[in-house]
Amino acid sequence: MSALTIFLKEFIDLLRDRRALFSGLAYVAFGPAAVLLTVNMLAAQTRETSYAPIKFCGAQSALLAQELTAAGLSFDPKASICVNVPDDLEARLAEGRSARVHVRGDLTAQASTIRKVESTLARFSSTLGGQRLLARGVSSSVASPLTVDTQTTNSFSRQADIIARVLIILFVMAPFFVAVAAAADMTAGERERRSLEPLLAHPVGAFSIVMGKWLAAATLGVAGTAACIIGGLALLEHSSLAELGIRLETGLEAGLTVTLYLVPLTLLVTALQIAVGLWSKNFKDAQSYLMLMSFAPAVLGFVMTGERLAQAGLWPLAWELAALSGPLLKSTTPSAPFAMVVAIELALTFTVLVVCAFRLRSEAILSR
Repeated sequence: MSALTIFLKEFIDLLRDRRALFSGLAYVAFGPAAVLLTVNMLAAQTRETSYAPIKFCGAQSALLAQELTAAGLSFDPKASICVNVPDDLEARLAEGRSARVHVRGDLTAQASTIRKVESTLARFSSTLGGQRLLARGVSSSVASPLTVDTQTTNSFSRQADIIARVLIILFVMAPFFVAVAAAADMTAGERERRSLEPLLAHPVGAFSIVMGKWLAAATLGVAGTAACIIGGLALLEHSSLAELGIRLETGLEAGLTVTLYLVPLTLLVTALQIAVGLWSKNFKDAQSYLMLMSFAPAVLGFVMTGERLAQAGLWPLAWELAALSGPLLKSTTPSAPFAMVVAIELALTFTVLVVCAFRLRSEAILSR
């Protein structure tokens, strides 16, 4: 009995285990779908037609109504956003005095509309102030001695950058979630069911057993990760990413490149999952530990940003988080060579598998 025989046996059992398959394929199906729904909802909130109606809850002002209507806002007597205008607004403006206008609304649920009202009124106030200065023979530049012009070297907006980072984290999390149930079942699960003992009684080396189990789980991990990436990009191609300012490459070439970048990480993650399963007392403990480990990309992705992520170098997981912006966003940020990352992650994978083989040779592996 060789590692190939163990692989075929474990892989056939894996295909028959609907629970493990559903657990892996659930992330493949629902992960990109959740991101697609989120992107479309965010895009809907940024559209001009998505602004909620407003109303005057004080005096009526034809001047402000004209400005707000020109900015794309509509009026409705039943609106929940209120622009409170003082009764003497027109008289104050004609006399060159100032007036206070209150904007009232739910800032949590109607933030985009309220910001639109504020920016429109602020622009109108600035224009009116400049006209007053010119009427008195004073240049409007006197009131604004310093003009600040901020130019970003990033081609994406802040919101687009955050959404793009979430997409990258989603893809990097795929190797952690796809094979997690399979790895736990073929290690801690078999120990708990006492089905590991007959396998150890066969004349086969411990390393061959570990290699066979790892190959079965890694095959599922690579296939599931590829399906998540390629299917997710195909789904996102029909989303509203362009409205948010994100130029995401969704073609087959980008999907295959991202999958290739994640294959070494998938092999390493699967080996670590096998190790966690072998050291866990039972299947429940293994699932708990592996689920905690599965959120490592999310934690690292939001903690290591900007320069810290670019300086990650050859560290596994950090390199993937930084490098995926190349094929997906056409980023020119330099990263470590892929060949060096492959060598490091494969060496770590082999080391973990050797340690797992020593674990199988120990009599403690059969204790509960």
